[in-house]
Amino acid sequence: MLQTQDLTVRFGGHVAVNAVSCSFAPGTL
Repeated sequence: MLQTQDLTVRFGGHVAVNAVSCSFAPGTL
C-alpha cells in the first residue's frame, strides 16, 4: 500500500497541490 497524508506541492510561489491525502492498493498504479 502506498499512502500519503497532507501532501503539498509548490512551484515557485504557487501552490499546485494543497493538503491532499490518498492511498493506493498494490497493483493499481
